[in-house]
Amino acid sequence: MTATTTHRAGKNAGKVRELLKRLESLPAPPAVAARVLEWVTQADPNIADICQIIASDPSLSLKVLKLANVRVHGLQRGDMKIERAASMLGTATLRQVLLGIIIRDTLFLEHKRDDPQLARIWLHSLACATATQLLAGKLAPKLAEPAFSCGLAHDCGKLALLCALPEAYEALLERAPLSGQPLHALEAEALGMDHAEAGKWLAQSWGLPGLFVDSAWLHHQPEAVLEDLDEHGGMLTLLALGDILAHEVLAEPLDASTMARRKHLLDRVNLSFHQVEQLKERVAVGLAERREFFSLGGEDAVATFCVALQRAGGLLARMNQELEARRAADAQVNSLLAAVAGAGQVLARARETEDMFAAVRSALDGDFGIAQGCVYILDALEAGEGDDGRLCGLAWGDGAEEGFSWALDAVPANAVGANAVGANAVQVNADPANAVPANAVGAVAARSPAKGSAGKAVGASGVDTPGVDTSGDRPSEASAAASPLLPFLPLLRIRAEHIRAERIADTNGQRFSDSVGAFAQRFARSFRIVPLVLDHAVLGELILVETACPPASGQASESASDSVVQAQTRCLEQLCGLLAAALERRRAAASLEARSERLGAAMRKMQQINQKLIQAERLAAVGQLAAGAAHEINNPLAIIYARLQILGLKETNEAQRAAFRQMEEQIGRISAILTQLMDFARPTQPQFAPVDLNALLTGCLSMMSGNFEKRGAKVICGMQADLPPVWADAKLLEQVFVNLFINAEHAMEGGAGALGVRTAWRGGQGHVRVDVEDTGCGIAPEHLESIFDPFFTTKEGKGTGLGLSTSYSIIKSHQGDIRVTSTLGKGTLFRLSLPVAPASVPAGDLRPRKGGAAKRSGGDILVVDDEVRIQELLVEALEMHGYTAAACGDGEAALQLLKKRRFNLMLLDIRMPSRSGLWLLAEIRRAAIAMPVIVITGLATSEERNQALELGAVRCFQKPFKVDELLDAVDAALRTASRTALRQ
Repeated sequence: MTATTTHRAGKNAGKVRELLKRLESLPAPPAVAARVLEWVTQADPNIADICQIIASDPSLSLKVLKLANVRVHGLQRGDMKIERAASMLGTATLRQVLLGIIIRDTLFLEHKRDDPQLARIWLHSLACATATQLLAGKLAPKLAEPAFSCGLAHDCGKLALLCALPEAYEALLERAPLSGQPLHALEAEALGMDHAEAGKWLAQSWGLPGLFVDSAWLHHQPEAVLEDLDEHGGMLTLLALGDILAHEVLAEPLDASTMARRKHLLDRVNLSFHQVEQLKERVAVGLAERREFFSLGGEDAVATFCVALQRAGGLLARMNQELEARRAADAQVNSLLAAVAGAGQVLARARETEDMFAAVRSALDGDFGIAQGCVYILDALEAGEGDDGRLCGLAWGDGAEEGFSWALDAVPANAVGANAVGANAVQVNADPANAVPANAVGAVAARSPAKGSAGKAVGASGVDTPGVDTSGDRPSEASAAASPLLPFLPLLRIRAEHIRAERIADTNGQRFSDSVGAFAQRFARSFRIVPLVLDHAVLGELILVETACPPASGQASESASDSVVQAQTRCLEQLCGLLAAALERRRAAASLEARSERLGAAMRKMQQINQKLIQAERLAAVGQLAAGAAHEINNPLAIIYARLQILGLKETNEAQRAAFRQMEEQIGRISAILTQLMDFARPTQPQFAPVDLNALLTGCLSMMSGNFEKRGAKVICGMQADLPPVWADAKLLEQVFVNLFINAEHAMEGGAGALGVRTAWRGGQGHVRVDVEDTGCGIAPEHLESIFDPFFTTKEGKGTGLGLSTSYSIIKSHQGDIRVTSTLGKGTLFRLSLPVAPASVPAGDLRPRKGGAAKRSGGDILVVDDEVRIQELLVEALEMHGYTAAACGDGEAALQLLKKRRFNLMLLDIRMPSRSGLWLLAEIRRAAIAMPVIVITGLATSEERNQALELGAVRCFQKPFKVDELLDAVDAALRTASRTALRQ
């Protein structure tokens, strides 16, 4: 259902609801009617009560006496007593008569009694009541009494609709027999409701019993629904079948769905064909007997059948006429569809816009009968450099056609070509609404629009008139003969100006689609404008002079003519949709070609990246292997390193101690290399602390000094003495500077050069500056922007291209900055900026501590490590410095020892078999054992070390470690614990 239909349906439903409210508020007559309805619906009514009710209303008394005085009841017209009349009519007949009077007179106080539709509805209700009563008498005698009343009231909803919407509903009742659809379906489509729902509202507003409400509401429901109704299912089944038989008796046509329903209902009640025919004869007789009671005229059964047959014959003639008109209309619609299909095949093969426009013109000029029109698109593919797009299209008329392609700012004011001369020149005024030819002979004037919709001709009154030109603005034959483009130039020029204005206000061009409707309405009086729409985007427009096909035939009905007009509108939309799809396919093909070229370039670049990735994967595998080797080397190296330090502490000969220190330095180099290998395979989060930047740079230069000496390169240092510590991870900074020094070494491969390293800081500044400058080959300007990109390298076969990218990431993670400047053939300068350590963090003594076996205050210390040699070294070193020590190999044994003996401090490894150091820290916290813990680990991750600190560890050392630094940490931890205990 369309939005318009929905709105109309809601409006009519509101009328019916207002009618029901009015019925509820009627004065005296409805009060009498309510008392009558109450008596009618009683199971065992008192005849005396109804006589008093009838006598209270003179109009009702006259109607009852008139019906009682008919000759079939043998009364004389002089007998005017209500009691006698009621007695002769009987309770059952009196119920039926009163129900009919109340329903009819209450709804139609002002309706004409000779209204044919009202008489037809009432006659069908009487026939249905008679049929339902006969069915009940045969199949369910207990239901015979209320069956007639239910049948009489079942179509009260039709009466309500006829009263609320007389003109609309009468037209619907006239059209229904010719439609082949059920009446209630047509009602729902046209009015938004059907008579069953209206009958339910009416019965409920009158306060009728539930049986009457269901009879009015559910008599068109499928038989499966009726079977599920426990209370009234039997009566409603009889009523549904009686309704169908009443239509047959009155020779009223049945649609296919009703015929199928008839079969199911007859199967359910088990009636044969012969029994049904006998029943229908009895219905006709009963209908003839009761017609006079309900003011329907006194016809016998034969006359009733004759009238029904005459009405059926007239209906068949009308149906045949409508069928012929529909056949003619269908033939015309099929011709339109064939034209659209043929154009669609051509459009599917077309590759150029000229061929697409020609296919549309051919279809419209042929079966559509549209001999003059124009189609255009806003083509971005044909736009030149700096253009917003071009108007490309085709105009045709009187057998001629002319293509065009203009930039938006170059649409001509006059028709271009040999035919555009003299009096036929078209001028476009500044006001688009007043665009007129230069003189009376010219293109159509673009006047102020009347209200209407795109795709329809709209008359001067603003009422849609498809197929009718009411404007008088068509181009003359003289102007059309001059050039097919001539009538459309004002529209195209104004359209181009609109698009340009929209593009200025909206660089994405989205408003091109938004204003098409307004533009179409502006010229709808003279042209029919249909947009070319694809996925809610407007690509262009089809502008037509002819607005509709001629009628299907001279005898065509209004509905058949409407169907042709609607079909033409749909076919035009389909044709425009096909053209839009073809244009989009052309654009997509061009886009695909351009994308293929970009894809080829991307594939070549991807091959290069894949080669770098393979190299990186190989390096990663080497890194994993190196990390495994480092793990195996680390523990023995830690033992050697610690033993060497202990020997140095014991040695008194200065020369020997110098030799020991030299060995310690080399082992430190080995340890640093192992740490770098493990960090490469398993990157860790920065561990920020105050760092002496000068000392760190000196150490890195010491590691690389041999390489520079071999190349004959000089190292020039200019380090500021009062440099504050920076807030950084020393190991990560060492990785950055070593990588920069290696790059400088490679840049100076061609001969001797110089490496300059400078640090600087101005008091009060939050950052320290570091310059690393070489006099090597330099970097090409086109490579400077990519120098920090992953896998970028200018040294094919030397390195992975990850060094500078990793260095950049490290410096950024330190909230610092790194920049590069370079001159090809002269050298390169890397300038780094690193944050100064916060003043609240003590920098401590960052200078190396002088060796010596100074005695410390005693304490009982527990060593927990799974490596026996580490245990022995630590116990020996501790005892040398005045401590007592005990050792064990895993967390479980340590916990048992802690329960038996109190220790002042514990040295703990994290990764151990059985129970780990983290488990032991958690158990100590749970047991509330107050004791400082220093962690010594070789392979623990930064996450594990952070977790250890969270569980109470005061310091973490990584193997191999310096014994004197470890002893300093032990002494500091014991002093802190002692001071804490004294305060408590």
